[in-house]
Amino acid sequence: MHVENHSNTGMIVGIVLALAAVAVALLFVTGFWSADVKGGALPKVDVKAEGGALPDVDLNSK
Repeated sequence: MHVENHSNTGMIVGIVLALAAVAVALLFVTGFWSADVKGGALPKVDVKAEGGALPDVDLNSK
């Protein structure tokens, strides 16, 4: 007689991920979290490089 042991790890991980996704969705739907992005602009990029040299980088960030 051959006995096989089956692991439920994949199903448990899937359930946990599904619950996490539902929780995040509820936070967005209720307005607790919001993804309101207003204003702003893309940065101005000016890259000049000479052969064999790395470009100068001027970075302004939060």
